[in-house]
Amino acid sequence: MNFDRPILGILFLSLSLAGCAHRPGRPLSSAPGASSSLAELNRYENQRVLGFKPSRAFANFTPATGITVTERDASGRPTKARIRVLSENENNEIYLLSAANGWGRSLTEEDRLLPIKGTPYFEGNFKALNDGATYRLQVNGVSLLDPAAATFSSPAFLAKAGQSVNEELNSVFWDIEKPAATGPAPAVDLRGKPIVLGETEIGALVQKWPRPDGKKGPPREVDTYRFIAESGVINELKAMGYNAMEFLPFNSSADGAKWVWRYQVFGLFGPDSRFGTPEEFRAMVDAFNRAGIALVMDAVVGHYPKEGNQGVRSLGPIGPAAWKRADGKSLFGDSLSPWQTHRYDYENPNVRRFLTDSILHNLKQYRIGGVRFDNLDGIRFQPGGAIFLRELAQEIRAYQPEALLIGEMFFGENKVLSRLDKPEHLGINFRTDSEFFDWIKDSALEPKEKISMERLRLALRKPWEWGEASRMKYITSHDEAANRRDGATGAYMATMVKKAPGGSSTLAAAKTRAYGSLGMLSAPIYMDMPQLRLLQEGNFSEASAIDWRLKRFKLSGQTNDYFSALSAFVASNPAFAFRNMIPDVENHVDDDNKVVSLKRVDRETGKEIYAVINFGGKRLKNYAFGVDTAEKMFLAIDSDDHRFGGSGRAEKALPEGYVVPGADGWHERAHSLTLPYLAPYGVLVLETR
Repeated sequence: MNFDRPILGILFLSLSLAGCAHRPGRPLSSAPGASSSLAELNRYENQRVLGFKPSRAFANFTPATGITVTERDASGRPTKARIRVLSENENNEIYLLSAANGWGRSLTEEDRLLPIKGTPYFEGNFKALNDGATYRLQVNGVSLLDPAAATFSSPAFLAKAGQSVNEELNSVFWDIEKPAATGPAPAVDLRGKPIVLGETEIGALVQKWPRPDGKKGPPREVDTYRFIAESGVINELKAMGYNAMEFLPFNSSADGAKWVWRYQVFGLFGPDSRFGTPEEFRAMVDAFNRAGIALVMDAVVGHYPKEGNQGVRSLGPIGPAAWKRADGKSLFGDSLSPWQTHRYDYENPNVRRFLTDSILHNLKQYRIGGVRFDNLDGIRFQPGGAIFLRELAQEIRAYQPEALLIGEMFFGENKVLSRLDKPEHLGINFRTDSEFFDWIKDSALEPKEKISMERLRLALRKPWEWGEASRMKYITSHDEAANRRDGATGAYMATMVKKAPGGSSTLAAAKTRAYGSLGMLSAPIYMDMPQLRLLQEGNFSEASAIDWRLKRFKLSGQTNDYFSALSAFVASNPAFAFRNMIPDVENHVDDDNKVVSLKRVDRETGKEIYAVINFGGKRLKNYAFGVDTAEKMFLAIDSDDHRFGGSGRAEKALPEGYVVPGADGWHERAHSLTLPYLAPYGVLVLETR
């Protein structure tokens, strides 16, 4: 296992540079011609799945557990259904409880589930329920939730579904496969494309979204899915340049308003009912897909709550932990996680099948575009965990090869990101880059002289040497912006910078642009939160709702406009896609001035893009650095542009809009490029055309 390595101390000799008005300073990288061959990229799952077609049809997929409609009348309404549950104890007595049998007061043999010979499952057939109808399963006299239910009840949901309202927590039937007049749009396919990913929580996305009547957010929490689909917020996210959005877990979770409860997931087969119906959730996902934004689900298949909720909604006696094996141990696993939840038993093939089915069911029914695996390290280090992840990836690739798979990781191992057709490899597309984030977190608060550009160079280069080049760069996330432990920031970027010595709103905007640009321009996939772009203050625990009114404020609006322009540029340029990655993305690193230049290349067209970022906080005139091209370099993005509240000096100095490389090569490159002006914390992006 190749765990994240300590930063290595490496010294490089300075090159003697002459002939420029502003010396670039000590170059920390000088790797001429270190362009990547496709052979290097072909070790990764990202390359393997390009052009893949499904080998299995979702139309033929049915989960091993849950309720399946088996007969419909002429109008398409369900008349009969089958329920199947995982039991692993053929001596169990299992009955379906619902209003139809007085919740067990008048049970008959028709309500009984019988063991399927030679399998770990029990099965029963019954007259179909209406959408929103509640039920439970009685196992040896104990009333339990169905772990594979479409969703679970809440009073607001029951009222919306036209059912009898009560406070209890029950399983809910929903005919998600009912015939529809028009089919949903397919999931967005981002293979071979640059990815700009936003992260949010479902409620936080629209809690402060303005309505025409002057109020904010959905009229009721249970209208959230529909409100997201219809309010215009999806168009706003598209205008911000996102082509993918990752929601914190939307599956059924323990009660609680704060985001942390979203990770106490007890129902994996559908969306949480507190925000609306499964049908409304599917319509919401469809709206994202039609806008060209892939929706990524945050899958919590690493642990499940053994308790939670209060009173008649208490999970302990009725939830997944209450399902027992013949020996009395928890059916789904009972070893403890660091959060005092239960780990799933990955050594049990039936549990692995259950978890795999849950992911496939969400992908099929809701057209989800990708999966983020929460606590992937915690899964793969468990007995059977790596086997589960590999089996799951194989099934996903068979049905939906374009699905974007992201692993939350802190301990490196290149087998995770390697091709799935290699033994023991896991076939994940991207993993989180905590080492890069650590450099961002530390450098953004340090004075110029303490910023380690060598550490940045290693953060950009070393993943290639480790076989982990497919890393996702980010400068904030819900965990980092919420927690004050394990090295997390515990605040949004704007608050961090403003509270540091010498901090101000203007400095927060400048540093946010510089560090965010570094992540977006150096990686094939970049993630941030809308709160970052809006310069929102506070932290995610106490201020998780996106404060959309900040768009009206000059500095926040200009920063958001800058990120929108940069995101659109990156997402539309194949040079930023993983298939065009090169190992020497850091074209040069200048420790004296705290400047880095990045190089991206579109192999198909030969187009080259250079981005220069100034972390030094000092304006630089006639700044020169080495490049490989002799072609004119056109100014594409300038963070100091008038549109973004800047001085526009670089644009004024380039009346024709381009720079011509010089014949003298620097940093062991063939040519050199001299920029007339680089603003403090400025970002210049230039391209060949």
